[in-house]
Amino acid sequence: MKKICIIGYFIVFLLCLVGCNNSSTVKDNNAAFSNAVKAINTSTITLNELATFEWDIAYTFTPNTPKETIEKTIGVSSRDIKVTYNESQTQLIFVKDNKVICSIWGYGNNLGYWLFFRGYDGDYLAVKPNDDVSFSVDRSGDEFVLTYITE
Repeated sequence: MKKICIIGYFIVFLLCLVGCNNSSTVKDNNAAFSNAVKAINTSTITLNELATFEWDIAYTFTPNTPKETIEKTIGVSSRDIKVTYNESQTQLIFVKDNKVICSIWGYGNNLGYWLFFRGYDGDYLAVKPNDDVSFSVDRSGDEFVLTYITE
């Protein structure tokens, strides 16, 4: 009985370790992205300049897209995926090796910046690192408004 308890605790420990590791990566990448935004001193910037970590694809979804739809679209289930409820919220999900590695979500006044996208393909917009993704930058005091530039 004692062996079973020890094995059970060990398994729970490993699961927590694996879960915390991904969450730590997301937090670190969220911070890196936010710091890159707050350091902008130009009128335009590319997504690759902001996302200095490695990523395979990034997604943003229209407001009120259900979490289940988001997870089905990106092929990943994660507690770091959050739904936006209006145009004032920012959402940008980066995926690497079928894992969410960065999840920018929230109101611009809480983040200190806004990301505005256009050109959705239905409920979402997906971009890859080799896509030419740029934003125009409008700085108002300590807050930034980044607007996706479409061609």
